Amino acid sequence: MTVHALTRGAGDANFCRQPEHSHTLPARLYTDPAVFDIEKDAIFASSWWCAGHKSRLAKPGDYITAKIHEQGILVVRGKDGALRAFYNVCQHRGHELVKENGSAKALVCPYHAWTYNLDGSLKTARLTKSMPDFERCGFNLKPVRVEEMCGFVFVNQDAGARALKDETKGLDAEIRSYCPQIDSLVFAHRNQYDVAANWKVTVDNFLECYHC
Repeated sequence: MTVHALTRGAGDANFCRQPEHSHTLPARLYTDPAVFDIEKDAIFASSWWCAGHKSRLAKPGDYITAKIHEQGILVVRGKDGALRAFYNVCQHRGHELVKENGSAKALVCPYHAWTYNLDGSLKTARLTKSMPDFERCGFNLKPVRVEEMCGFVFVNQDAGARALKDETKGLDAEIRSYCPQIDSLVFAHRNQYDVAANWKVTVDNFLECYHC
């Protein structure tokens, strides 16, 4: 199925790697579910995505959440001041741990009250003290990579991906040259849109040179 999705078709003749000679992507790449499945793994699960702004994570216990397709992710400020990211799912029955954003001394699952420290380690799990073979360290939250750039917090599900600072070398300095005050900015408002289209349509329109 993967091979079929990426194999050139009869309508692909006018598409090539040189933008000045190429038509846009073939239509089937916007509509084929097999292509979208590939993109979710090859692009969305292995790229750096902005989860939010550091001003929403100012104090220990502050957390924000993000969603990358089916995967929920939470980012939390630890008691040691470090930022950590985890899959937003309890290790007991897979319930969502927290919603949206907030602040907490510990992360408590609303289903059966399994409680996690801010570093992701399992703190308490009710009725497990009578289980001699239960090892709490085996049920810690699953980590996600997290980095900060120019005050924005980014996450990446791919443990082997290049570091954000290497992927965007020099970008932070360029941004600061246009916005010297960027490190003092704070979160004000967020608009969210559900677009009934393939994600590439929105990217194509955003990058269209007519808009320049």
